[in-house]
This record gives sequence, structure tokens and C-alpha cells, in this order.
Amino acid sequence: MTLSGPLITAFQRCPRRWRLEQDWQPVRLNPGRLFRELWAEAILRLSQGEEVEAVVEEAQTRFMELAARPGLDTLADPYTLAGDYCAALETSLEAISRLSWTELYGPIGYGDGWKFSCWKFMRGEGTSLERWVAVERWTPSRQAQELHSWSVVGDMAQSGLPLNLHVVELGAQRGGHLHGVWTRTFSHPVIAHQHKFQHTDGRRLGSGWKPVWFASGDNNAATWVDLQERDGVRAIRHLSLKALEKEAAAEVLDQILFIKRHMDRTIGDWNYFPMSRGACDSPYLCPWQEVCYQPFPQVVRVEDIGGYRKV
Repeated sequence: MTLSGPLITAFQRCPRRWRLEQDWQPVRLNPGRLFRELWAEAILRLSQGEEVEAVVEEAQTRFMELAARPGLDTLADPYTLAGDYCAALETSLEAISRLSWTELYGPIGYGDGWKFSCWKFMRGEGTSLERWVAVERWTPSRQAQELHSWSVVGDMAQSGLPLNLHVVELGAQRGGHLHGVWTRTFSHPVIAHQHKFQHTDGRRLGSGWKPVWFASGDNNAATWVDLQERDGVRAIRHLSLKALEKEAAAEVLDQILFIKRHMDRTIGDWNYFPMSRGACDSPYLCPWQEVCYQPFPQVVRVEDIGGYRKV
């Protein structure tokens, strides 16, 4: 079994869900997860010198194709929500394309049995891990969650390298829209064609300013990002982490080996595991509740329940 940070996290959060996802996946796609997959691929291509317009067009086309079939897992209007996520692809990638960087390499292979979540960056004699994440909001608790994650600590222990973390605040999905600076600005309540994201000192705008959605008009990503820079919007952050000390890295590797042995010894079908009820609704609604909350899960076959397909 090839381990990774996300795989260990899934196993520790809920072994039942981890086992189900070895063989099955929901038919409809989580819009946030789909965005992050296409967004990460686009960043890698940007780092290798491709033009932002071509990268954005391909990512948006792919998102809309998958939003149409097999569809998005949402109770909101999928067309509106897909438009917002495509807007976020366009504007965030425009902002990222303006950063100074050189080529990223991915995936990277340091030994057998571990799939890296990060990319590798090389400049002369220097080498580092580079990790890009899109989060709803970058708060102290969210930062601690990321720095403690297996995707960060596991990759650093496996490689022995320092890590540069790049964070994009995506905004929250609510009311059928993606609310954030990549998808929405505000128009002045009186003065026509005057738009702002915030006051230049970071304060929120007062009442009366009306939301303007990137996807609902003929908006330009370059102009959008220019306005963000004018208003002092800070939605991309960068943190640098030193390489782990040898003793700390060795301890992490021992823990990973312990977890691997436990996973390898784990046998049986998904319903062999007890439910991890604390993970059913937090931090997000688990997509497997339709399976797990059947009256008699020991006789339920996933293929008999609509909405899932073989991996």
C-alpha cells in the first residue's frame, strides 16, 4: 500500500469511510474538491511556463464538463455555483501568475511507499518542498491544522527538506454562491461604476454596497486583480518551514510505519468497522451517510444504493 498524508488522515478520521473509498466513490462530485484538483494542476503548469489564458481556459472547460456530467454534489443551483468556481479559477490563477517563481516538479519520488502531497522546487544548490492549498479562511486554527497535518509533516519527514507553504483564501460556499474576493466585489451605492473590495486599510465596506459577481458580467481577470491590489486585498499568503530535525523526522517515520502496519492488518468489509460518529457531520457532511445510516448496515451492499460507482 502506498501511503500519503490524505490517506492517513482519512484512515484516522474514519476507517469505515477510508475502506469504502478504496472501492467506491460518490457519482456526483464535491465542487470544492474538484476545484482544488484542477487548480493544483493549473498551478503546476503555470510554474512550467505555460500562458495563464490557456491554462485557465482548459481548467474552466474541464470544470464545466464535469459539473454537467456526472454533476456536482450540491442542493444549490449547480450552474451558478459552477460559474463562481470557474471565476475563482480565472482570477486566482491570474494573481498567482504574477508571482515570481521558477519551475515546480511533480510528482516527486523519494523512496517507495509514500505519495507526496507537495511539489519539488530546485534552484541551483537549493531544493525545497512547495505546497499550495486553497482554504475557506486562513485563521490561526486553520494554520495550526495545516502545519500539523500529515500532508505537511509526513512529506517533510520523508524528504528531509524545508517546505514553503502557499495559501489562497477561497471564501465560503453558502446560499448557492462562493463568497470571496475571487468571485465577488461590491459596487458603490450611489456612484456608478465604482467598485471596491474593502477600504485600503482593510476595513469592511459600509452598508449599501451591493455585491457584484465576476461570473454574472463581462469581467476581466487582470482588471479584477488590479482592483484587489489597489484595495490592499491580501488573499495569498506564504509561510516558510525549516526542515525537521533528524530526531523529529525519525519519530514521524516511526509513526507512519506503525500506522501502515495497522492498516495492513485491517481486513474485512467496510461495515467491519464501527462508525466514527464525530466525523459524520464535521468538518463537513460525510457523503457516505446514505450507506452508513441504513437500518441494517451488515446486509447493505453499496451497489444497491444509488449515487455511488466503482473506482
